Amino acid sequence: MGLALALAVFLAAPSAALPDPGLQALVSSGVLPGLHWPNFTRLQPDVAGFYELNGYQLAWVRAGLVTRQGRALMGVLQNAALKGLDPDDYDAWRWNLPDAGPERFDLALSVSAIRYIHDVSSGKVDPAVFDFGLKFHQPRCDLREAAYGLINSPDVVAALERLEPPFEGYWRTEKALEQYLALARDVHRIRQLQLVLERWRWVPHSFARPPIVVNIPEFRLRAYNAEYRPVLEMKVVVGKAYHHKTPVFSSEMTHVIFRPYWDVPLSIQRAELAPELAKDPEYLAKNDYEIVDSGRHVVSKGPVSTDMLEQIRSGKLFVRQTPGDKNALGLIKFLFPNEYDVYLHGTPAKALFLRTRRDFSHGCIRVEKPEELALWVLRGVPGWDLDRIRAAEKGTDSLRVNLAKPIPVLIVYGTAVVSPDGEVHLFADIYGFDAELEEVLDHGYPYSGWQPASVRTSANRELRRTR
Repeated sequence: MGLALALAVFLAAPSAALPDPGLQALVSSGVLPGLHWPNFTRLQPDVAGFYELNGYQLAWVRAGLVTRQGRALMGVLQNAALKGLDPDDYDAWRWNLPDAGPERFDLALSVSAIRYIHDVSSGKVDPAVFDFGLKFHQPRCDLREAAYGLINSPDVVAALERLEPPFEGYWRTEKALEQYLALARDVHRIRQLQLVLERWRWVPHSFARPPIVVNIPEFRLRAYNAEYRPVLEMKVVVGKAYHHKTPVFSSEMTHVIFRPYWDVPLSIQRAELAPELAKDPEYLAKNDYEIVDSGRHVVSKGPVSTDMLEQIRSGKLFVRQTPGDKNALGLIKFLFPNEYDVYLHGTPAKALFLRTRRDFSHGCIRVEKPEELALWVLRGVPGWDLDRIRAAEKGTDSLRVNLAKPIPVLIVYGTAVVSPDGEVHLFADIYGFDAELEEVLDHGYPYSGWQPASVRTSANRELRRTR
């Protein structure tokens, strides 16, 4: 292009609008009086970044009118209850353009939009702050980019829905909530569905491999396929509600052990085995236990002397159960490293799976169908079919099988599950975790940095103290 032509094109092009200094000042303040939650300091970098992408021009107002996208956005915020959120948090009807003025109206809608995007994509509460488990490290939704993408979006509603968790269970729960809200009844059920949707949003929106998910209040395990549909389900036994709660957390399964030893936790060794040994020195031998030192060298498999009993009580000697049919872990153990020393395993106590409420363990999770779970877990390991799994269970030695690719494991807590036919199944808040979450949500913005009294005694902290 010649110089003269380039100059002509430059002169003919519309000049870029200058940044709006009034808007800049409002954004920099981090506070907008009139909002239900006027202080947006924690989101101020995201709000500023959003307006920087837009040249610090009004995003939702053009020629003195609210844009089509702005009106659609307001409609979404007004219907936030359908997502299990509180519309008051997003101020959709508090602001009137003529009364507020274009800058204040535009900022109010932008702050509310960014709050909504954050809440609907990753939850109102950061579970790591409140020790609610599920501490993931992958990047979350870019709030400024997501909000900026709405300015000229042909379908604001669809764009926002794409930010939500992509799981069928989440969408079924949302649909059930909509039905209950339409009926305007069963306020306890509505709250449970709202809390479950919040917990769904803490989960990553994708996984490197299909995950295994254990839902504690439901006493159920599900293994998922690449489309996040369950392909394997079974009952589980979880930790007792009193002092032995199974924690909520995430990890990755790395290996499976056939015919495992059970290294008895020191707390169980002192509180449960020592009293039995005091009554019957032959107790360990009768139940396939052995005594080992700190290097896991066998000290005794026979009767326990008074000196050995004192060392067991003091923690100088340790007790483990040898592999076999009596072993408390059953014949298969599934390991995923975590700070709580919690894992999945089989059990000889099959009758417990007939109970409706199944919180009987010391924190670990007993699975109803360990062979089927092992078959699913080892599906990518050559040579491992059901016959080989059963042969390993009947062998004479412990056998460790490493997984080439770790499998995500999520231990979650949801007191409501919606089946594919739309039926809502409700479960007791056995650990009181819903009550803790409700207390946090009732506090309102900002959530980070505030700690309710009930959370200070949460199960995750309790387990770290006792295991």
